[in-house]
Amino acid sequence: MVTGAFLAACLGAGCASEGAAEEKQVNASSDALLGAPLDPGHPFSVGICTGPLQADGSCPPTGTPGTSRCTGTLIAPNLVITARHCTERVSDPTTSDFCTSAFNGTPINSVMQITTGSSVVRPGSTWYTVQSIRKPAGTNGCTDDIALLTLATNVPAVAPASVDIQSKISDYNLSRGVAIVGRGAIVERYDPVTLERVAFDNGGHERRKLVGIPFVCAPTAPHTCSVVDYWSSPPVMDVPPGAMAYGVASAPGDSGAGVIPQMFFEKGWHILVAVNNIGTMAADGNSSGSQGVLLQPHAALIRGTAHAAAAAGGYPVPHWAL
Repeated sequence: MVTGAFLAACLGAGCASEGAAEEKQVNASSDALLGAPLDPGHPFSVGICTGPLQADGSCPPTGTPGTSRCTGTLIAPNLVITARHCTERVSDPTTSDFCTSAFNGTPINSVMQITTGSSVVRPGSTWYTVQSIRKPAGTNGCTDDIALLTLATNVPAVAPASVDIQSKISDYNLSRGVAIVGRGAIVERYDPVTLERVAFDNGGHERRKLVGIPFVCAPTAPHTCSVVDYWSSPPVMDVPPGAMAYGVASAPGDSGAGVIPQMFFEKGWHILVAVNNIGTMAADGNSSGSQGVLLQPHAALIRGTAHAAAAAGGYPVPHWAL
């Protein structure tokens, strides 16, 4: 059984494929944002610290009670999109499949801030306070795992990314895969029998990018889509409609990172179609795959929040929210 404490620490990956009736599974891999190259060029990918900062201006270390370290994406001057589990606790799932978990309405902490700096744990970073949080009305641990953070002030001198809240995932040519910029661990390995962590290196929670991540599936009812996951029993996790899967896993800290079609990323078009939310484990204890929450089903929430944020920040409503 995957516990709520584990989920709070480890949500952040995905898998997806549309229109295939047969089950598809992610091949085991030790690659991911785990070990991906540093990325100095995309400051719209922000670091998130839930909980008070330390005296030196850094986010507290991994494991500090009442805190979380995540990734988000600046999609307007004062608006960030991320994973909901970075802000709110989840109840234990009723089965060993993560997607049966539910958000329970309990904030991880009332204090939250973001930084455009390269690391969330580096002293002296500049932070921007989160003023309010909006989230879906639903509470499903998989498909409702997004949150919109409105900041108290606009972030200067950073070009926001964009989002696509109109197209379905089947509208994209994902043969080239997807790209993710995140701030998670560079080494993450678990014992598949005991489920205990046997290796971990947070890599300074530096911003890193991984491109060409293989697309796996994005199910539409009644089609099924499952991924290898030795956290589950049996060792697979069903991917529900409203989520997508890709074949390289992320790590704690990459939760909330924006998922961008590779064909967009290659052209410098930073357009999000999903939010990274949970990783899976292969038979050898290494990462197996990742899952993302699709944005299109949450279009009304994202559009409405963008309008309110623009009014508060004194700038025109982003073109994608019109």
